[in-house]
Amino acid sequence: MQLTFYYNQGESVRIQKYQMELLAQKVRNAKNKELYIKANTIANKAVKIKFELEKTIPKKDMTEEMLKFRTKMLSKIVNLLIDQDRGEIEHISPKVFNGI
Repeated sequence: MQLTFYYNQGESVRIQKYQMELLAQKVRNAKNKELYIKANTIANKAVKIKFELEKTIPKKDMTEEMLKFRTKMLSKIVNLLIDQDRGEIEHISPKVFNGI
């Protein structure tokens, strides 16, 4: 990305707003990626607990039943993480793992 600075004050204000928008977009993308990773990690842990496995296993090694359960849990976990991000709930663990 190449930035051009203008001496006209109106032009420089436009560039500053554009830079702030780019920064805000990067923060949103990083936050989404973080939530995606967190949700998948928690879903894999839920599969481990539900099927009494010693450790979490990759999706490619899961049975059809495990994948169905994981998909259902992932949807629930994403919604809980969004609620947590908004400040509506403090911890999602009790809501995720107590129902297993």
